[in-house]
Amino acid sequence: MADGRAGDSNKQQVIEDQVAGAPQLEEAPRPTALDYAPPQKAGPVMIPTWIGLLLILAMLLLILVATRPLFSNRSKLARITAAKTDIRAIDTALSAFKTDCGQYPTTAEGLKALLNSPSDKLNWNGPYLSKPTLPLDPWGGPYIYKIPGAQVGQSYSLFSSGPDGVAGTADDIDGK
Repeated sequence: MADGRAGDSNKQQVIEDQVAGAPQLEEAPRPTALDYAPPQKAGPVMIPTWIGLLLILAMLLLILVATRPLFSNRSKLARITAAKTDIRAIDTALSAFKTDCGQYPTTAEGLKALLNSPSDKLNWNGPYLSKPTLPLDPWGGPYIYKIPGAQVGQSYSLFSSGPDGVAGTADDIDGK
């Protein structure tokens, strides 16, 4: 039993040595009144609500409605420009036809004479248009050709009936 007590005292000694060698914890300084800050208030919580989402959608819709005329006006101007460009190209083809054949196509021959040789035109050297079919105006209607022209001194009239598709109205488009 003496050996058992000697073992216990050795264990006790080892524990005391470990405690003595362990780093000592320092005592934390006591807080003062200056160390306490008032609690920070949190900002407003932004939770999207149905009303908020509807307001955002309403604003976007308002912006789209307000800017739509800008885009539709550009589309209208682009179609008018395209019609004028087509008319100028047909004018050039009619001039080449007159140079070769000595006269413009008749109203009966129409613009088809620029693509297919009329039977009575011996010097026809066409087709005078680059595409194999007659172009349609940007609104899907045919270009209107009449000889003699509607105005005094005009050899022929060439125009588009415009957006309304009715010839002789204010929205008709010529190459000028």
